Amino acid sequence: MRSFIRSRSEALRGQRDAPANGSRERWTLRCAADVMVITLALTCALMGITTILAPQPAVASAHAWVWNLPAYVPLPRVPEWNPMTPEKFELGRYLFYDTRLSGNGTQSCATCHQQRLAFTDGLPQSIGSTGEIHPRNAQSLANVAWNSTLTWANPLLTEIEKQVPIPMFGEFPVELGITGKEQAVLHRFKSDPHYRRMFAAAFPGEAEPITWKNIVYALATFTRGLTSFDSPYDRYLAGDRTALSPSAIRGMNLFFSEDLECHHCHTGFNLTASTTFSGAVFIERPFFNTGLYNLDGKGAYPPDNEGVKELTNDPTDMGRFRPPSLRNVALTAPYMHDGSMATLEEVIRFYERGGRKITGGPYAGDGRLSPLKNGLVSGFTLTDAQRQDLIAFLESLTDWNFVTNPRFSDPFAPASAAQATTTPRPDATPAAVAPSPTPPPIFSRQEYHARLNTLLTDLDALRTLVRRSHHAEAQRLARQVHDRLHALRATSQHLGAGDAHDRAEAYLHGQVLARLASEDAHPAAIIAAIRDLEAVLHTMAKAAG
Repeated sequence: MRSFIRSRSEALRGQRDAPANGSRERWTLRCAADVMVITLALTCALMGITTILAPQPAVASAHAWVWNLPAYVPLPRVPEWNPMTPEKFELGRYLFYDTRLSGNGTQSCATCHQQRLAFTDGLPQSIGSTGEIHPRNAQSLANVAWNSTLTWANPLLTEIEKQVPIPMFGEFPVELGITGKEQAVLHRFKSDPHYRRMFAAAFPGEAEPITWKNIVYALATFTRGLTSFDSPYDRYLAGDRTALSPSAIRGMNLFFSEDLECHHCHTGFNLTASTTFSGAVFIERPFFNTGLYNLDGKGAYPPDNEGVKELTNDPTDMGRFRPPSLRNVALTAPYMHDGSMATLEEVIRFYERGGRKITGGPYAGDGRLSPLKNGLVSGFTLTDAQRQDLIAFLESLTDWNFVTNPRFSDPFAPASAAQATTTPRPDATPAAVAPSPTPPPIFSRQEYHARLNTLLTDLDALRTLVRRSHHAEAQRLARQVHDRLHALRATSQHLGAGDAHDRAEAYLHGQVLARLASEDAHPAAIIAAIRDLEAVLHTMAKAAG
């Protein structure tokens, strides 16, 4: 199993050299074919099955799956050998949030895919269970069922069931870190009576349903069911002409205009050209170079993040990445494949300039002049008012029901304790989210910034405690940071920094506090988390004015 994963990772990173002579095109196709074989072998080895293309027919569920989609959204593609069922979806939800699914028991899938952030993590690059930093930004899982390809830059990865094992067993980088601990991790679930009942319900008729294959199938079912089509923009499309503000409507008209060209890459019902659906005859799998880097004047990207070129070794694939869906984009900062842009305004200005010019450091270069940049990224001119209109439209793509829906939530969280005892039907109406009965006070702008400075001082002290291995003191100070940050919540919303505040609280809970509570967390990972939280606090300060 280790050899399969290592070989695949090396192929994806483009470690093989193209021949000095002969046809590069033949080499590229051979490399792609090799990786496909490795991917299939990897998946078979992990799932313990002899074939993926023709497995045994699935046993039907007693309950039918209901998608509940708007009229303009077609059904997604679902493999016949892993049909959607309520029982499998609920099992997948539990597995998705369970830290026992990582080798050292410190992380779950939800660590890098948090519901309140539209199933992203708020970090430039995600951090694995052993503290290893991933080279890329965690993508949203909203509507992943309609993606024609998965991850940022792999045209061969087209099925969720083939993608799920990568963060579980991959070693370059380590994410959940299960490799080498497969039996121990599987035993955690086999010894849990609750999981034994859930696996039996999700995979009826199997003598031993708790297998890696079924874990992958359940996780794929849950992520495939993460649908997000209830934003103000969706309600506007459905006929509610009051759903969008005048500013958002002006921004929508700009977005879909030929002057800006946004809609060529972010198009259709899922706002991405990388879309497929059930019955689709022609499937697009686009990847674009947007002029983010140009290290050598020939279009080079940083060597650990070269896009599709890492797979094909084709120089023309340098810097080509999949265009993500823009649904819930206001919640998924930072942006780009490497998380190198902090705000929507920064992204818009990047496209206004037709690429990015970096004037110093190891990545210096003018992406605007890259010969590999897609021709649609040619720049445009906006007034300040138009830029704010465009941001208003992008914010109208936020589906607040999606990020609060109990169907998608953590069953182990205290607030979910009541619902964790039952299995909600996928077509059930979500319960209302009760507002806080005692909101925090609203401070003056001056007091707000003074309190933010205090938080930054606390984080600096927290970093020192972690370096000195004073764990108990670090945990106490982190809880104090939590209380002080939460006290600013109402003021953040009042001053227009509510989204940044939500990211800060989510990150403090999901990364800093969680890592401090873990005995296996590496100090470097905790310090990196503190540093990134500081960056979010600076974003709060900027947003508040």
